[in-house]
Amino acid sequence: MAIIGGIDWFVKGGWAMFPLVLLSVYALFVIFNRAAFFMVHARQTDRELENVLRGTSLLPERLEGELAPLLARGLKEHRLDLKRAELAIEHELLEGTRYLNSLDTVAMVAPMLGLLGTVSGMVTTFQKVAELQGQVNPSVLAGGIWEALLTTAFGLLVAIPALMCYRFFKSRLIRWENHLRTVAEDAGQLAREARQQPAREEQ
Repeated sequence: MAIIGGIDWFVKGGWAMFPLVLLSVYALFVIFNRAAFFMVHARQTDRELENVLRGTSLLPERLEGELAPLLARGLKEHRLDLKRAELAIEHELLEGTRYLNSLDTVAMVAPMLGLLGTVSGMVTTFQKVAELQGQVNPSVLAGGIWEALLTTAFGLLVAIPALMCYRFFKSRLIRWENHLRTVAEDAGQLAREARQQPAREEQ
């Protein structure tokens, strides 16, 4: 019964419900995609970077991504190219921002699309009232209005979770960027200390 009622509401919402459903499906795809990225790829990258700094990592060619192999080779050769490390960080961040800005777009477009559907429905409702020269049952008018407002409600239901997830992933990405830059700086410091160690021993 709940499914039938939901379909009935969807049909009464009018044409705007169809693009809103497409936006909701896309938003869910982006949310699950970014959640998988941070839960799998970002965590694995962090573990590999931690192992690189500890000196317990695998061979550089067996590490994934760009930053971890670069830092591993730099520590092994006692020389780290900071410019290449910066480019590697930018590449990791680029992977992290994939699809993310579109989630912000969904959060902005969905309520406006819902409002447009509501305005369209209200215009249709009052047009019918005008055709009947005001001789209309108030309950019928109220029914037309609440049906028109369905698109606004659904637009907000799509936009609010999309905006919340966008803000969450954005803050998570900023923290991850700070972590990557800190690891790169620590690796550079370790490489400099390792390069200076022979000179100290000779003295």
